[in-house]
Formats: sequence, structure tokens, C-alpha cells
Amino acid sequence: PTMTCPSAISKNTDAGVCTAVVTYTNPAFTDNCLLANGTYTGTSTRYSGLVSGSAFPVGTSVVVFRAIDAAGLTKQCTLTVSVTDAQLPTITCPANIAVTGSGPSCNAVVTYASPTTTDNCGGATQFLFSGLASGSVFPQGVTTNTWRALASNGQTNDCSFTVTVSCGASPNPSEGGETAERDVASPSLRGGREGLAMNLAPNPATTEVQISIEGLGETGGDLTVLDAQGRMVWQQSNVLSPTSKINVAEWPSGVYFVTLRAEGATLTKQLVVSRW
Repeated sequence: PTMTCPSAISKNTDAGVCTAVVTYTNPAFTDNCLLANGTYTGTSTRYSGLVSGSAFPVGTSVVVFRAIDAAGLTKQCTLTVSVTDAQLPTITCPANIAVTGSGPSCNAVVTYASPTTTDNCGGATQFLFSGLASGSVFPQGVTTNTWRALASNGQTNDCSFTVTVSCGASPNPSEGGETAERDVASPSLRGGREGLAMNLAPNPATTEVQISIEGLGETGGDLTVLDAQGRMVWQQSNVLSPTSKINVAEWPSGVYFVTLRAEGATLTKQLVVSRW
């Protein structure tokens, strides 16, 4: 018998699920001798693979068809079904937050709920891409916190919310008072030591990052690294050398916060570890 399979089928996943319903028609075949139905044309049978109308998973699936003539001779052909997950993960951030600061620097400790993340294929993770983790000391002004959802296939989606710290009775920046956008990609210095500076290179980093410190006094300082959830992942006390190296080869991709504390000053800089 002779037979030609239908052309390959490509579909995106159906909305909200990690599969796609695919329908197809079993190919016809012809033979040089009459078949049992009294004609030279018959319909093949599905030999392996999912039946028409099934929910096909993400990836490539193969359906094999077989034709059998009156003499028992067979012919096979295959249909390839490719399903692609084109749906981004979803992430929902908490609402904007406005508080009144206190102290000489007019800052405030702010806690917030983590965003919620879902993905049609499951397995999505989330991390703080920029901004400050919950429980951090937020400076006066507006800090934008951007969180990123990462799906198992590498697709990403972001959401953002602001934390506004105001001095005085009104925490709403539209009602007066100064606001200052805080860029955590640059160092943020709090305290009284002028000339203290810190640089991270390379940043983003893949395997190793070097911390270079300028203006470190004779008493040295302490270095700590927190992840986006505020958990300590590395620390070094009594730092006297102007350079330190951190092996980040085993760290998950994401945003980290490197903090130097020296002689009453606190210097924080954002570090990105990326292997995407």
C-alpha cells in the first residue's frame, strides 16, 4: 500500500493549561489490489501516539499510522505534533505603600507581602529584580520595587509597586514635601564616613565577583550579602583588604544586596547573578 501522512501540526498551548487539543484525520491509503471494502482505497489505523482530539503536551509528539492491504503487507507514516508554551507567567504585586518616616534621616522599616506568581505549566519562581526586600529600611522618597516571575521555560514577566516614605503628617507625595527616587543599582551610603566607596565587578556576574572598596579606615568593616528575600547568603567580618572575591557559581540567578558597614557608615549596592 502507499500512503502520505498529513503535514506536521504546530500549536500554542491552550489558554491557562500546559497542553493543546489537537485534531487530525487518519490518512487514506491506496493499494494495487482490491481491498476488503471492494475498492483500492482504504483508511489507515493509528498504530501509536495520542488519538485525535487529545490534549497534547508541550514539546514534540509523534503519531504513527499503519495501512494493511489484503495480502497483509503494511505501510507506515508519521505525523509530528509540536506544542509550544507561549503564555507568560503571571505575577501580581501588592498595592503601593505610603508611610511616614522617622529619625534624622526620615526613613522607615517597611514590610510587605510577597507577590503571587502562577504559570500555566507550573514551576514558576519569583525574585526581587530591583528595589528593597520586605523588612528593609526604606529611605525618604519613592522606592520602586520590581519583582520578576520566571517560568520553567525561561519566560519572564514583571510587576512593580512603590513604597513612599514622607516626613510630616502626609505620606502622600502628591500632597507636598520632597520625594527622591532611589536607584539601588548605585551605592546608597548612610552614615558619617565621607570617601567610602564600593564597586562590584563584573555586575551582572556569572561565576565570581570582586568587591573593591575605597576609603576603608584602619578599623576595617564588615561585608554581608542578602538575597532578594532578605536571607543572608555570605558574610565576611573584619575586612581590612581593599578587595574581596566571592564565588557565586552556585548561587541561583537573581538580585542580591551587598552591604558594607564601616565606622558607622552603611553602604549597599545591588548585585545581579545571571546565567540565562
